[in-house]
Amino acid sequence: MGCTTTPAVGLDAADGRLEVFARGTDEAVWHISRVDGAWTGWASLGGRFIGDPAVQRNADGRLEVFAQGTDGTYRQAAQRSPGVWPRRAAATCRVARLAM
Repeated sequence: MGCTTTPAVGLDAADGRLEVFARGTDEAVWHISRVDGAWTGWASLGGRFIGDPAVQRNADGRLEVFAQGTDGTYRQAAQRSPGVWPRRAAATCRVARLAM
């Protein structure tokens, strides 16, 4: 991933893993997980963002990450199941247009 441009945000997932999210120097949202005491490698959720990522756990325990894209829309990616993220999902899921 290289360096991050924003502070990382972490949250415990329903299956006990720690998921950490950050915006990389390529402007994509990246994540890394700590499973059984070991860190996985960084993986890109894609997209181009100007805002810091925010993460929350939804009612069924899956995590969702949100960030503001370079086009002014908020984008969202949700786990398919604990620890499983859609490939480059943040690049395609638009939530709302930012009113200026």
